[in-house]
Amino acid sequence: MRVAASTLKRFFPIIGIAILVSLLFSSLTIAQDVSLSERVSYVNACRRVIRTAEIFDNSSLGPSQNRVGTLNVDEQVTLTGVLASGGAQVYQANPDGFIQVLGWVDAARLTECNIGPIGSSCYRVNTNLNVRTSPSTEASLLGNYVVGDIAHATAEPPYEILSNGRVWLEVFVFDNNIGWIARTNRDGSRNNVTLLPSNQCG
Repeated sequence: MRVAASTLKRFFPIIGIAILVSLLFSSLTIAQDVSLSERVSYVNACRRVIRTAEIFDNSSLGPSQNRVGTLNVDEQVTLTGVLASGGAQVYQANPDGFIQVLGWVDAARLTECNIGPIGSSCYRVNTNLNVRTSPSTEASLLGNYVVGDIAHATAEPPYEILSNGRVWLEVFVFDNNIGWIARTNRDGSRNNVTLLPSNQCG
């Protein structure tokens, strides 16, 4: 992980993550005019980075001068349980048993640590589909699926974007790389893939 010199360097002894989160939550609520929430089930939850993620010192995820570092694909972080709209506060534990709060990242760039190329959401391809580098018919081709292939979503729930009338689905391709397929046609009248039960995603 690359971290700028301005990254928060203060270490907190482990006196219980719940206490740490409570203190952070209180200070952030005062310091920022944003809506924050705490989800207890996310405290200490492991997350894996599926797209390069910028780390910010605020829950607004910007502007660029507030960027304090970068998380690379496949790095792992831990959630504090504090969330903002589209953002999650994360930290990493150091080998000496102390916690370093890293900051805020785009939650859509994270997935559960145990979800890989074969995740809990998969789709049967109903028509030949191009796999592209971004959610656009103008984006570069990575490859293609043919009818009957199985496409695995990168995240749970699946990460989708509406662009130019089509719903695009982010999928794993080629040794854990990432691409995009059009889940629907432009007018939304046809599904190009069918969601399968998790027991068929092996």
